[in-house]
Amino acid sequence: MASDEILKNTFANNVFEHFEIAALKIASILCDSAGQGTVRSLLETTQKKKNLWRHGLMLNITKVTQAFLANEPRRPA
Repeated sequence: MASDEILKNTFANNVFEHFEIAALKIASILCDSAGQGTVRSLLETTQKKKNLWRHGLMLNITKVTQAFLANEPRRPA
């Protein structure tokens, strides 16, 4: 396992959540054109939940990075 795996995973999780939120937004816009109001409502509810999850991930970036730095062995300069 790479020593920076936790940072890579934190980065990947944030990228994935942003991707999902964008996909849900696009799908809900397409629902308007297709007359699928019920589906749009479900997508918007999911998007709100994903935004909360993304916000939580963003709040933890500082903690995760600081914990990584505290535990990372220092390399000679």
